[in-house]
Amino acid sequence: MGRDVSRDDCIDSLLETLILRDCNSLEERDVCLFLNSLLIGNFRFIRHIDVSNEAGLIYGNKPCSKPVFPLEKLNEERPGITFVAEFRTPPAAGSSSSSSSSSSSICC
Repeated sequence: MGRDVSRDDCIDSLLETLILRDCNSLEERDVCLFLNSLLIGNFRFIRHIDVSNEAGLIYGNKPCSKPVFPLEKLNEERPGITFVAEFRTPPAAGSSSSSSSSSSSICC
């Protein structure tokens, strides 16, 4: 059984690294909520976040390889954080399956 996490638990958390790489059910909305919680002062000790995923994040029941995150504001308010988000770009329609796919990355 899970427990409720209070705001005080998040502020005082000693969590320094959060790796959610290749988490297939991770939603863009959840990453944004987490980043916004960092902006209001939660998880003061966090220094590294990785949400990279070959399939992209989930947005409206579909994979999204170009999510929108508040990275500029995060970089201003929490400059010591490294945020990594590398996503494989889906192949263009009509391209051959033997071509290599490029990746899209977001980092601050």
